[in-house]
Amino acid sequence: MPAYYGVIYKEEHSDYGIAYPDLPGCVSAGSTLEELEPLAREGLALHIDGILEDGEQLPERRSFEEIYNEVKNHEGFLGVTLVSVPNKNNRVRVNISVTEYELGIIDTTAAMHNLDRSSFLTAAARAIAAKRCKL
Repeated sequence: MPAYYGVIYKEEHSDYGIAYPDLPGCVSAGSTLEELEPLAREGLALHIDGILEDGEQLPERRSFEEIYNEVKNHEGFLGVTLVSVPNKNNRVRVNISVTEYELGIIDTTAAMHNLDRSSFLTAAARAIAAKRCKL
């Protein structure tokens, strides 16, 4: 189960944010800490999936102390937390039916987020489930 330390930030007039120093570019944000929690896991999972799908190795996780000492004096710093995601399950190929118009929306939006169609549909489903189920 991959796990990385996330650094939680909160500046005045902003959402709570989390960044993973060992995974540059992997960030998530939520208006509350409760909202941030599932988004932090989802963002981490998607980032890890992208690294693995590109055939790259996951970076080594640094120690809590090393991360903490690096960020403890940053503006808006709240804390460091370990975020883990379950190992990726095998993907299953499925057929869905959508209109050409809907497919265009899916593909355009996926491209805007640098995702392939499958990753976009999965992320959208997770986002809706997290919002409705408060995961």
